[in-house]
Amino acid sequence: MRTSNQKIIRIIIFLNLFILLLTGYTIAANVFFPDIHGENLHSAQLVKNLKVHYAGIKVKKNIKINLISNKEKSYLIEKFLKNNNISGTIEVIHNGEDILDKGFGLANYRKKLYNNVDTVYFIGSMQKAIEATVILKLQEEGILNINNNISKYFRTFPNGNNIKLYNFLNHTSGINSHKSGYIQITPYQILYKIERAGIYSQPGKWRYNDDNYVVLGNLIEKVTNDKLDDYIKRSIFEPAKMNESGFYKTFNLNNNAAISYSLKNGVLIKNIDKINFTELFAAGDMYSSTRDIVNFDKALISGTLINSENLNQMLLFNKRSNYRYHFGFYDYDNYYLSRGVLLSEYEAINTISKDRKTIVVLLLNCRLRMNAIKFMNQIYSVLGL
Repeated sequence: MRTSNQKIIRIIIFLNLFILLLTGYTIAANVFFPDIHGENLHSAQLVKNLKVHYAGIKVKKNIKINLISNKEKSYLIEKFLKNNNISGTIEVIHNGEDILDKGFGLANYRKKLYNNVDTVYFIGSMQKAIEATVILKLQEEGILNINNNISKYFRTFPNGNNIKLYNFLNHTSGINSHKSGYIQITPYQILYKIERAGIYSQPGKWRYNDDNYVVLGNLIEKVTNDKLDDYIKRSIFEPAKMNESGFYKTFNLNNNAAISYSLKNGVLIKNIDKINFTELFAAGDMYSSTRDIVNFDKALISGTLINSENLNQMLLFNKRSNYRYHFGFYDYDNYYLSRGVLLSEYEAINTISKDRKTIVVLLLNCRLRMNAIKFMNQIYSVLGL
C-alpha cells in the first residue's frame, strides 16, 4: 500500500512540474529575484526576455515585467548596476514616479567620499543637447532660423551659402575639424581655425564633429551679444532649475565634484589626463548632476524651454539626417539618447522613452565596461519598455 501511494505522489509531482513548464512559470526567477512574487509570473500579460548580470553571470529568464511593481523594478536595476561595478549616480523616472535615485562607488578615493545624488560630473557631449535647445529657443524668439545659411551670420565661412544652421545641429555640415592644441584659446580663435580648415564635402553627409557645435556656440554669442556660459545659465539652467550645473572653471571648487578614475585589475586609478578646456568651448566643458539633467528633460517635455513643434524637430527622425542623430539626441528603438564622454573615464547617458514618460540618467566617473546602448537596453527591459 505504501509503495502504491509513493507512485501516486510521484505521478502528481511529475504532472505538476509538466504543467508549470507548459505555462512558462520560471522557478529560477524566484531564486535570482526574491522580490518578484509568483502571481506576477503566472500573468497572461506580455512576457519579455530579460538578460540580467547577476553575481557576474548573465542569466536569461522569462519574467512578466508588466506586473512587477516599481519597487521591484528598482531592486532589479540596482542589482544590475552593482553587479556591473558602476561608479556614478543614476536617477530613474518611470511613469511619473522617481523609482531610483542613488549613487554607487567612490567620488574621491583619497578622501573616501562616495558618489551620491548631489555628486556632479563632467557630461562631455551631452552638453550638445542643451546647446541645441538654446538654438531652438532663439528660433522661437525670432532671433535666428535654423533654415538660414551660416553665411548670414559669418560671411567668410567656407561654403557658407550652402550650409544651413540645422546642418550643424545634426552633424551634416561637411566641415573639417580644426587642429586643437594645448595653449589657451578664445572661441573666436577656434572659429577662425575651423574656417581655415575648410570642408570635406557638401552638406548632407553625416559625420560626427565637435566643431559643428563650436560654430553654434559662436553663433549664440554673436546673436545674443553675451557669453555662451552666461546665456545658458539664464535661458536654460534657471528656468529648468538646474541649480547644481556649471562650467569647467568652477568644477574644482564644487565640494560634490567626482574625480575621474580608471579601473585596472580591480583597482581604481586616478586619471592624470591633461585637457585644455578652452578647446572644448560649446562641446564638452559643462558639468552637472543626475537631478539637474532630469530637470532639464522635464523642462523639455513640459514645454518650459521650447514648444512641442521644436521638441519634435529635436527628437524625431527627419529627412535632414540620414543617421540616428538629430539635434543633440540619438533616436533608438525604445528611447532618445544623449551621451558624452570626457577625460577617458567620465561618461554621461541621458535617455527619454518614446512616450516621454520615462527618463533614465546615468552619470559616471569610471566608464562602463560594456556598450552604453546595450547597457541602457538592459535597464529599459526591466522597465518593460
